[in-house]
Amino acid sequence: MRDEKKYKVTERKVLITELIDRYKTGEFIECFGAGTAVIIGGVKEIEYKGTKLRLLEENQLIGPVSHEIRDKILGIQEGRLPDKYGWIRLLN
Repeated sequence: MRDEKKYKVTERKVLITELIDRYKTGEFIECFGAGTAVIIGGVKEIEYKGTKLRLLEENQLIGPVSHEIRDKILGIQEGRLPDKYGWIRLLN
């Protein structure tokens, strides 16, 4: 999925100081975790040494990017979208 999107995706270790710097410049706008049971869970806030990074509003569960990804995963799971990744296995 990551190769299909308009977003640059990188997997690497990130220092909290880099997150704080990127948040201040507007580059770090969303954070979420993914797993099989919850699909996607949003991160509302990160706090480090008194610095708070507010990523979601109180009434938000996930942000726009994670919402888009969640909708696609659910669409594949529910059969509304084609499974181009070979994730779904039919059981008899």
